[in-house]
Amino acid sequence: MKKREDKNIELPSDMLEIIYKKLDFDELFQFGGVCEDWRKVHKYQREKVMKSRAPLVIQTSSYAKKIYFFFSISQQKIYSTKLANFWRLSYLGFSSGSVIMENYHSDKILIMNPFIRRKIEISTRSLICYPIPSSCSVTLAFVKGTLDFIIAFLCKRNFSLDIYDSRKSSWFTYARYGRPFMIADLVVLDHTMFFITNTAKIGALKFNRNHGKEQFLELKNAPNITSSALRLLTYEGNLLVVNFRPRIFLQVYKIDMIRMEWVKLEDLGDAALFLTAQRKCYTLSNSEMWGYERNHVYYINGECAKCFVYSMENELVKTFMPHSAVPVNSNSKSKLYWLDWCFPNVSDEIDYSIMQ
Repeated sequence: MKKREDKNIELPSDMLEIIYKKLDFDELFQFGGVCEDWRKVHKYQREKVMKSRAPLVIQTSSYAKKIYFFFSISQQKIYSTKLANFWRLSYLGFSSGSVIMENYHSDKILIMNPFIRRKIEISTRSLICYPIPSSCSVTLAFVKGTLDFIIAFLCKRNFSLDIYDSRKSSWFTYARYGRPFMIADLVVLDHTMFFITNTAKIGALKFNRNHGKEQFLELKNAPNITSSALRLLTYEGNLLVVNFRPRIFLQVYKIDMIRMEWVKLEDLGDAALFLTAQRKCYTLSNSEMWGYERNHVYYINGECAKCFVYSMENELVKTFMPHSAVPVNSNSKSKLYWLDWCFPNVSDEIDYSIMQ
């Protein structure tokens, strides 16, 4: 076979940047393989382009469960990736730019970043219980300044938290069946992983065995809440606590990390909330710039291809559905549904020494 010569395709850099911004995910990856000049544009533009495409929804169909697409609600556009076809893999969640899937046939978990083609496999053979896809929330965070990572699987069905540490290539169980306490959610802020319990106690995750003596944050004005629906998010350098059930209750609190107190919010300013029934949730500042309404909740439940939009008074304002979607055989029982929010530009980092 004749070897292809790697010749630069000469186009003005500003024209290359315009072309690059209009490409699909697979086309973006192929763009960098054309020639040296195009690789430079790809390396320079990739991070900016990813930031300009958040947020997306991970979409699939019940007929072809292992084929995932990325859908932009604001642009009504589907982004596909050829790496999204994985048989025998169950979707667990999305975190730090990666899709996390489980293959219980081979006792492995696959961590795949579809935007930069990074792929990691880890063994689950030492786990006591496998993560349950329908009730699992996953948090992936890379160790600051290294290629190491930790990945935390929070299972709402058995109230367990299992953590994989790549530095030790091992798993350990942080909580099981609500002991030492029931953890409702996790989030990374300032290189530290924080958790919230079902009784609204907030603490920093520690990678040691003294979990029974966990030190919680001493916060003023803490509300009297007991709920497994509590969600922990980041918001303007602070923690945000959301207690939400559609049309039933919506409570939003900011954890002021300077004054160390709970502050009830009636207004989110220019931000919007992006929530799911079981998985990770997000806030988006300057939401109108991305085509989303400020001070609203965008909610998907994983049971249909709809996004429900609620006001801060917890009233249903409208419902989004895709104008174009994954082809579905009308004679089959297949239907479209949305799995999760996907924020390609959010990548969490932790400081390992803080969490010891």
